[in-house]
Amino acid sequence: MSDVRKKMLPGILLCLTGVLITVTLVQKKDHYQSVAGLEVQLEEARKREEKAVMVRSVSKQMEEIAYQQKEISDRQRKEAELQAAENYRMKLRVEEEWKRAVKAQEEAVKAYQLADRQKALAEERQLQAEYAKRVADTLTYLTLGRSLGSLSITQYKAGNYEVASLLAYASWDFVERFRGDTFLSSVINALSLSSGQPSVWQKHKGGITSIVMSSAIKSEATFYTVSKYGEILVWKKDRRGTYNAKVLFADSQYDFRAAYTDADGVLYALSYNGKILKVSNGQYSILTAEGRGYVRMLIQDGKLLLLSATGEITYLNNNQVYYALPDITCMVQTGRGLFVGCKNGDVHLLASTRNREEIPGNFYHAAVTALGYCPENRQLAIGYDDGTLLLTGSDGKIIQRLVAHRSAISAISIRKNKLYSCSYDRTIRLWNLATERQEAVTILESSSWLQAMELSLDGTHLFAGDGNGNLYQLSVSPEYMASFIRGRLSRNFTPEEWAYYMGNRIPFETYTLK
Repeated sequence: MSDVRKKMLPGILLCLTGVLITVTLVQKKDHYQSVAGLEVQLEEARKREEKAVMVRSVSKQMEEIAYQQKEISDRQRKEAELQAAENYRMKLRVEEEWKRAVKAQEEAVKAYQLADRQKALAEERQLQAEYAKRVADTLTYLTLGRSLGSLSITQYKAGNYEVASLLAYASWDFVERFRGDTFLSSVINALSLSSGQPSVWQKHKGGITSIVMSSAIKSEATFYTVSKYGEILVWKKDRRGTYNAKVLFADSQYDFRAAYTDADGVLYALSYNGKILKVSNGQYSILTAEGRGYVRMLIQDGKLLLLSATGEITYLNNNQVYYALPDITCMVQTGRGLFVGCKNGDVHLLASTRNREEIPGNFYHAAVTALGYCPENRQLAIGYDDGTLLLTGSDGKIIQRLVAHRSAISAISIRKNKLYSCSYDRTIRLWNLATERQEAVTILESSSWLQAMELSLDGTHLFAGDGNGNLYQLSVSPEYMASFIRGRLSRNFTPEEWAYYMGNRIPFETYTLK
């Protein structure tokens, strides 16, 4: 064991020596490494110190810059505060100015509105003034027109026809221009006289009882007249506008009371004794009805209806009674049927479709003597034996009561808003239904009873017949008569005449077409 130890001891020592040498070398290496590390660290420390010095220097500079920036910031802050204060003052000033502007705007709006109201008031007053002037001018010219019409009539009756024509035309011109009523008595009568109205012919021996216009295109006749002396005359207009009469039939055994033409222009003349003279293409034939006393005739549904003095309405072709009532005095045809008037004042409507009776009513307690119907306005005019006229509407209610005639109404004609009535008081009167106040204009005075009246187809002329056989033609169109007068004027007013009749305020005018 000891030998072993002896053998091992050198090896152990050798190992320990190697370990010591190794440790020594390692320590020496570590020393050298430590020294090198320390040198590195020293160098790093030196660099850090230099860097720190530099950083301190930069920091100091930055600090100085920061102080400078702070001073600048302080100055800017003070300036900002001053600017903010100034801005606040400006804001207050702006707000004050804005309030003043708003107030000024409100005042301006009020002033503008006031100006608008004042302007509107001024315009309204101007319009009122202009309207008042127009009204004053209108009244002036209308009054002047009426006055000139009266002066024209006076001058015409004095034989001063030239001046009368000038005055008549000026009268119509002023009234027409200012939309007055040219159917006023002074205006239309002045026009009538100066235009040569009415024309009168005495071709019949007996009283004219019916005037019939012919609307047939093939017929050459303008109109027919029949009389109680058994006469039938046809009237034609020549190129000069004058009517010439031709006798178609004359026999005193006949007493014609009514006449009628159909759509073909065939004329039927009814005699009191029941004889009907039929005239077609210049040829005539005699038809006979049973009985006597026939006073009215018309065509209903293509058939002749006859009214007798006993109140019966019968068909001619078979003598069948169409309607019977003891006191029927007159009848008129309408689109609704026949209106008939009675002695007791009743007015009946006989419907054409069912032949049944309707009674519009009893409007006035007097005998009905004439009826007239206006298809345009669906108005019925009723004439009574005391001269009263009533105008009723389509609803059967009274629209107007017209009083002027002094005797029984013998015929009525209505054309739109103009009503013509003739009477046994020997007058024909015109009623302008378009005006609020109804005043009759006497357009004809005859020497005898007026028994027949008819308007021309164009509505410009009226024909009337009286008990002495006189036929009257008169114009009922103010425009037509004024145009006729103006076409015949040979001169104008002289300045002296104008000043005398019109005054100095009315501008001078000329009227002649030459």
